Amino acid sequence: MCGIAGIIGPHSESALEYSLATLRIRGPDGTSITRLDGIDFGSTRLAIVDLKQGEQPFEDSEGRFILHGSGEIYNADELRETLCREGCRFRSLCDIEVIVHAWAKWGPVCISKLNGMFAIALWDKQEHELHLFRDPCGQKPLYYHHTADRFAFASEIRALRALGIFRQLDPAAIAAYLTLRYVPGPRTTCHQITELGAGQYLKLDRSRKISQRLIRYQSDPKLSLSVESIDSLRNNAVRIASRADVPIALYLSGGVDSWLLADANQKHGKARHAITLDFPSALGEGEAAARIARENGLQHHRIPWSNEWLKRLPDLIDRLESPIGDPLVVAFDLLAETARGIGAKVVLSGEGPDEWFGGYSFHRAAGWADTICSFGGAVLLPALAQVISRSGPLADHISSLRQSIGDEGRRRIAAWIADWPDASPEERANGLRRLFRCEEIQQIAQRPGWVAADLAALEPFTPESQGLPLIHRALASQSSHWLPGWVIGRHEKIALARGLEIRMPFLDPRLAALQFPDAKKTWRLCAAKAGWADSKKPKQAFALPAADLVRSPEFLELASAYLSESAVRQRAWFAPAKVVSIQQRALKGSFLAAKQWAALVMLEIWERGQK
Repeated sequence: MCGIAGIIGPHSESALEYSLATLRIRGPDGTSITRLDGIDFGSTRLAIVDLKQGEQPFEDSEGRFILHGSGEIYNADELRETLCREGCRFRSLCDIEVIVHAWAKWGPVCISKLNGMFAIALWDKQEHELHLFRDPCGQKPLYYHHTADRFAFASEIRALRALGIFRQLDPAAIAAYLTLRYVPGPRTTCHQITELGAGQYLKLDRSRKISQRLIRYQSDPKLSLSVESIDSLRNNAVRIASRADVPIALYLSGGVDSWLLADANQKHGKARHAITLDFPSALGEGEAAARIARENGLQHHRIPWSNEWLKRLPDLIDRLESPIGDPLVVAFDLLAETARGIGAKVVLSGEGPDEWFGGYSFHRAAGWADTICSFGGAVLLPALAQVISRSGPLADHISSLRQSIGDEGRRRIAAWIADWPDASPEERANGLRRLFRCEEIQQIAQRPGWVAADLAALEPFTPESQGLPLIHRALASQSSHWLPGWVIGRHEKIALARGLEIRMPFLDPRLAALQFPDAKKTWRLCAAKAGWADSKKPKQAFALPAADLVRSPEFLELASAYLSESAVRQRAWFAPAKVVSIQQRALKGSFLAAKQWAALVMLEIWERGQK
């Protein structure tokens, strides 16, 4: 695990040192700089594998290619064995070293052979070409800046800005944030900085022209949705993701993914400790997680939630760089802090199955609506929208949260259904994740250029998914934006700020190849086969009680400090009357308004932290 940065073109001799200094929080165990004819690049290191000899850079046996990289290659042992048979000579057991030898032997096709999380910069000394590439889920971030005379890249935006890249706010990014509570790549909040997409490969040739393409991961044609096949994959995924020369812990909730993670760890992993954040009332899963830990031989560490922790938000939002409108980032920091406190340097978490198998409520709702329409039931949608707008239990069942979504939430679901016939496929599949609807953004935003966009522009489906059923298209496309930007984005930089590497073994590309809603049933059958007594337990979202949280003294103190009416007028981003209305509705217990208000407060905190 590392941070990387580099620059091609005019720059001062100290520029790269300044850039890498901002990345030491990602790699406190060492810094390495390579200066060559044509490029200066380097890395900071968080030592996880081969602690003594794993310093970068790495070169191939012939000395043509040189590499600085961030991440972990879980199948490095298998690749190293193959490459040694082909005559490659390794100087370490570090997993990242296999990449430079694989590139020398197989070229860019080697990227699709890598199983892990990575952001890599590789320089071809002979051709004076730079190659950048990311893992298929975008678990490791990578950004770049390109002008006629200069190209720079880094693991974090702040490292690029340390090179003197001026911050010019992109208004479209703020509109995207108001829509989704995050900024989907490749856009960033800075006009001059672009995020390299998940699974993308970029080549910069000697004339400084860019070519870019998506790396295709070939699925195994023998793969099936049988319990035996999926169970074998999940066990192997945890086994290879447990390779480390430092202590490992697990994050646990009380659900099926945590059970299957803990069970596989007991059989094939190294973790001896598990950590759970226990929320109050019906949202808490502490007891269920404790039972999972106990039955799988893990020492359990249970953290009770306190609203006092909200005071961490300003520091955490600064770490995230790009605004993410979810106070749950505090929970992820508490988990990471506890993991480091018990001596772990790596933690395994169970993200993946809900993303691959359509386990979220918005997936199910879109599937239901699409099925109704496919059988000629589109004419029934207006009547269904009316029923939902009046039925609390039905709307709450659709949301599947253990907190009522309230009247505003019910009206939002009803509007989404009513709009279905004229909506884009992306809006149909993911419209329930919207924070503000297009007309609401137009009403609240006061800056030119803050134009609301359809989800077809913000989170477009991949062309390859054309012709598939709606929910299959949504699942096949989410790794391009929502998975790296939201699911992983709330975790990665928060964990690294604590000196912790977070691994998500169920993001294994072999499991990703099973992106079908029916696979969720098989996944639960795997848990039953492994002895989980609650295999029929419905999914519970890992979420804070939003309506209660925003009425807490701790949140009100933050809101008063950052989003008072006078502060809103001074910033002049939003219509003050609209912000006051949202605040008032939130204080009356509106679930949707509470999420909107929290996101606006977090956006203001983020903006004040920008320099």
